[in-house]
Amino acid sequence: MRMATICLFLAILILLSACESGAKFRVINRTSHPVYTALEGSDIVSIPGGEELIIDVDTDTQNFLTGTVKKTVPVLLKGETYSLIGEVTKPQQDTTRVVFEAGKTLNAFIDPNRAGIKIVNDLDTPIARVEITKKMVNYYYVSPYGNLFDIQPGAEAWIRVPPVVAHSTDPFYFQVDVIVNEDDATPYTFGDIDNILDVDDQFVITISPEFIEGDTK
Repeated sequence: MRMATICLFLAILILLSACESGAKFRVINRTSHPVYTALEGSDIVSIPGGEELIIDVDTDTQNFLTGTVKKTVPVLLKGETYSLIGEVTKPQQDTTRVVFEAGKTLNAFIDPNRAGIKIVNDLDTPIARVEITKKMVNYYYVSPYGNLFDIQPGAEAWIRVPPVVAHSTDPFYFQVDVIVNEDDATPYTFGDIDNILDVDDQFVITISPEFIEGDTK
């Protein structure tokens, strides 16, 4: 009788040890710039360039009776020089659905596949808008690419752009026109053939009071 009790106790311990609940989502940022992620219903978190983050994912408990337990979760995942869609000619995509398995860690290695432009507003007033234009180096071609609007004081805004492939025979660059005040729509213009962006490059433009004052003198 005593032996049967011991065997039953050991069997219960084995069953309990076989139970697993929860998964982990490990995001490894291999770009030089921030990556942003969030699971459905959670706040967006920022992962600095070259760092990683592990997020706990709730799942049902898995044991020998349930078999493998999986959970599909909508995930936001974007970077200042990264998009879920690697092909630069296709639209950007920032969300997907990920299948997690109880007791397992899912690794996401984030490698850069875009370049970027960032505007930093160090003024005490908002920046009304930013116009970004793609221009070719070897011949005349101008194409509006994107816009940023209403960048608040102390804030920054960024946009991903296609990179120029190394040793490309058809290089291009981006001209950035910053309009601080719509009442005076004269732009501050940045970007030329010296600002050709490769993968993971980011063209950072800081608009400060010193810059505005220096430009008006």
